[in-house]
Amino acid sequence: HYMICLGDPDHKKEFAKKLSALTPLDLISDGANRHHAKVGSGCIILDNVLIEPHSVIGNHVLLNHGAKVFHDVIIKDYCEISPGATILGNSVIGSSCRIGSNATILPSLTIGDNCIIGAGAVVTKNIPDNSIVVGIPAKDI
Repeated sequence: HYMICLGDPDHKKEFAKKLSALTPLDLISDGANRHHAKVGSGCIILDNVLIEPHSVIGNHVLLNHGAKVFHDVIIKDYCEISPGATILGNSVIGSSCRIGSNATILPSLTIGDNCIIGAGAVVTKNIPDNSIVVGIPAKDI
């Protein structure tokens, strides 16, 4: 068994490939609320996390303290959602994304793969792959 806690998404993928013969462990806090959501393997879900119904969480995803994932959200593999981040309904978060502390993703948006959303950013439109966005409203830097 193994668990990959923190680090760059590319490093997580590399370690997971090397350890593919082993079973990844999940760490899901008793203080997390998962309302009929599908959660992949190797996930870490900490205290006061809310995951609403019909959401899908990929493999090796970290949902940090106080993160909120509303209904029908898809978070793909190797993402890191920081404390207090909010992802509103019907949104899709691409693989290997990092969502900063207290960032907000408004409803029905798509965040591409390998994106970084800065702390406190408010995302109001779709974000293409490999973007770094910050601010209110979030803008590409």
